[in-house]
Amino acid sequence: MKYNTIETTKESNPSITLKRDYTVDVTLLLKKLKSHLGIQTNIELSRVLDVKPNTISTWKRRNSLDYELIISICNMLDIDLNSLFSTEYTRNRSANNILAVPIEAQYQYVSNYHKEEFLDKMPKCSLPFSFSTPNTRAFQMAGISMSPTLKEGAYVIGERINDHDLIEDNSICILISKLRGIHINRVKKDPKNPYILNLLNDNENFSNNIVMPVEEITEAWRVTNILSLDIVKRDH
Repeated sequence: MKYNTIETTKESNPSITLKRDYTVDVTLLLKKLKSHLGIQTNIELSRVLDVKPNTISTWKRRNSLDYELIISICNMLDIDLNSLFSTEYTRNRSANNILAVPIEAQYQYVSNYHKEEFLDKMPKCSLPFSFSTPNTRAFQMAGISMSPTLKEGAYVIGERINDHDLIEDNSICILISKLRGIHINRVKKDPKNPYILNLLNDNENFSNNIVMPVEEITEAWRVTNILSLDIVKRDH
């Protein structure tokens, strides 16, 4: 369903009162609004709201937005404001959703990992236990270099590492290199050079390990969990 630009009024729903101490997660609110509208990108949303795309990015960065505009749009399109602003709705619908990067999207991810329009189109997975979003992300394992620890096709759950110095020696990490792509390996620090990481394979048949300068890394994630896609076979 397509929406044309809508001229909004300054009238707000009299039943909605926004107190000064009312806290709203703007990023989650906008995601729910896009879901109600049947759209996926910030560009599409900007057209509906008749604002510039960078205005939405600014709202997210500052965790603030034009509430009168949002409420006016919701009134015009008959969108339930309670579902949009409710913290209970947010917990139930959004808290466990994490972004997943399948094998076929990993090449594009290396160049677009920082673009909200790209990330909004990526698949999400909802898990029955709590993860911290957006500090948690899932990546699909390509190849068998980390077998038997990580099987090909399995998804590894990564927790964002904001400081390269916090990468733990001998831990399994997801490293995004602007030159070499995505690597999921066991990491060994070079004792002679703190700016070099050695990426090791758990599969003994893969002897060619990778030496990666820290300056290449655009993102780093520590593997905390594994989601296996293996089918459990019944005993006959």
